Amino acid sequence: MSVVSNNILAGAAGQGGADESERSIRLNSADSAFLSRTPSSASNRKTWTFSCWFKRGKIDGNYRTIFGAGGGTDRDRIQIHNDGEITVSFDDGSDGTIKTTQVFVDPSSFLNLVVSLDTTQATDSNRCKIYCNGSQVTSLATTSYPSQNYDGKINNNIAQFIGNSSANDLYFDGYMAEINFVDGTALSSSSFGEFDSNGNWVAKDTAGLTFGTNGFRLQFADNSAATAATLGKDTSGNSNNWTPNNLSVAAGVGNDSLTDSPSNNFATLNPLHAGHSTLTNGNLDASGSSDLPTIIPGSGQWYYEIGTTGYNWDGTAANFTSAAGSYNFGQRPFSGTPNTGHKAVCTNNLPDPTIADGSKQFAAKTYDGNGGTQSISGLEFSPSWTWLKNRAEADNHKLVDIVRGVTKELESNSTDAEDTNADGLTAFTSDGFSLGADVEYNTNSEAYVSWNWNGGTSTVTNNDGTVASQVRANPSAGFSIVKYTSGGASSMGHSLNSEPELIITKALTGTHGWKVYFKTLGTTKILALDETAAVVDGGAGYWTVSSSTFGSSRTDAGHTYPGRGDQIALCIAPVAGYSAVGSYTGNGSSDGVFVNTNFRPAFILLKASSISGEDWVILDTARAAFNVSNFLIKANTNQQEFTNGAYNTDILSNGFKLRNTNARFNQSGVTYVYYAVAEHPFKTARAR
Repeated sequence: MSVVSNNILAGAAGQGGADESERSIRLNSADSAFLSRTPSSASNRKTWTFSCWFKRGKIDGNYRTIFGAGGGTDRDRIQIHNDGEITVSFDDGSDGTIKTTQVFVDPSSFLNLVVSLDTTQATDSNRCKIYCNGSQVTSLATTSYPSQNYDGKINNNIAQFIGNSSANDLYFDGYMAEINFVDGTALSSSSFGEFDSNGNWVAKDTAGLTFGTNGFRLQFADNSAATAATLGKDTSGNSNNWTPNNLSVAAGVGNDSLTDSPSNNFATLNPLHAGHSTLTNGNLDASGSSDLPTIIPGSGQWYYEIGTTGYNWDGTAANFTSAAGSYNFGQRPFSGTPNTGHKAVCTNNLPDPTIADGSKQFAAKTYDGNGGTQSISGLEFSPSWTWLKNRAEADNHKLVDIVRGVTKELESNSTDAEDTNADGLTAFTSDGFSLGADVEYNTNSEAYVSWNWNGGTSTVTNNDGTVASQVRANPSAGFSIVKYTSGGASSMGHSLNSEPELIITKALTGTHGWKVYFKTLGTTKILALDETAAVVDGGAGYWTVSSSTFGSSRTDAGHTYPGRGDQIALCIAPVAGYSAVGSYTGNGSSDGVFVNTNFRPAFILLKASSISGEDWVILDTARAAFNVSNFLIKANTNQQEFTNGAYNTDILSNGFKLRNTNARFNQSGVTYVYYAVAEHPFKTARAR
């Protein structure tokens, strides 16, 4: 009996479309689990397409085979490389290897992989193409393409494998779902999936494809037995069934047929949490009690089991009960009966996000300067606050907003007063902004990045505080721009209807630095956006913050408190699934801290707060479209963008993982604060 029918816990709407497979198989490398088939006859060995959805289990630096054929050194294979790259090799590499630069180390969600082969093509780069989550992978570390008209081992009448190498030592570890193989046609990923209205890659029903002689579709829908006619059944209509090896459908912890799938992603234990115990069996078996799950809802009523013992959970990391044993978050039938209202831990049961598509509220946008005038377009909104930086030169950061006016600029790396620049950012448009010829905005042939926030549609006067403020607010996205003038202790309305946890302020006159409030540090603590200083104590009342106002109760002369002088403030109130403001403590290990945000970040700003000398750093997925991310810009200096492996960070479906020991990111015992904004909420996010 399925979890759905047994406990009515799996939810009604998932990550993918209605036609997507709702089951997966767990391939546990320690069990030597795989699928095998030997075609009765060879078919088209030059042209084919393979598609599957997978979620990784072990992240241990070993090769893992996804699909392949042949034996010894006479074999073709699609693999996860030892560092997480995808490789496609022919004749064991002697006739070519394609290897991605991108690494795939996200164990928290499913990813769609498509490999398309056509060796009849005259242009070598057209002979083998790799697609991930609907986009062709064009950044390749190795581009040794197969020779023209190469006859491969895949589709020959020799042993074919899913999840195994012919050497029986490179077993895949994790979950696979919705596997399709098309014999005789080289297809793109659009034959297997599509982007929905919120920009999520979801599976198509592939029943209408022409699969060809040796083509097949494995949906793992029949788990009545672990045979070729049931669990390994081909549903393409070709009856090209696959034999399960070392897979079990017996009830209990060893059951490898699960409802964990791209359309409803279930929690497992997270091997990216530093200090986790040894995890096996698709990250559901733990050797100790130092683990956290991949889904941490943050609130609600949830149920999971360790062995046959059930646990009611409030969804917070602090109250997650961890112990050695076999976990079940609902991907197989529960042994016990959950309390009324307690749900299985899966994406279907996560609340629908307030913001389903982060790109409608925030966007990082890169562009090249032209030295004249130009409009930067393609955003899903008209920006209210734009922050720009020349990536190629040591030019100042430029921060412009609609409340002060488009020609008024500030610099995050400077204490300078507001300046007027009629040749910088000249207009906010319906889907971007227009530029003049100023070299710090638009030098010919130089690369730039802009970070853009949607602040709503109108600027209004807010009288909630003791001082009237001019506010442009987008409460649903937790973002507002506040301009005000005050002579001392005062409060200003921010129009967010909830308490800001990050406030960035700057005096518009005089040479006064930026003042930054993080709730996690407290109302007496101040960071400076233009400095490398550690947090300092401003004394009681330096910040006063509520769900309607912010300000200061301090009256000391000679200081620019948040309520003194002409000021601009950026106020951020976190929105579940879209934005996060928080802190973490570094561990000083290359297996660094994993920061759970419950979304796939598009932008991260972070700072070491407990030590001095460390810069504010900015990461985003416009400049680093794939992992590992190490394209750094410092908010407090005019330094050009640079890359350095010492700053490696992975941006993932549910947060970010530090892969470095650098003091800017992850020094042992140091406190760091961060602000992150989402591409997609975890409910719909794909592995990255």
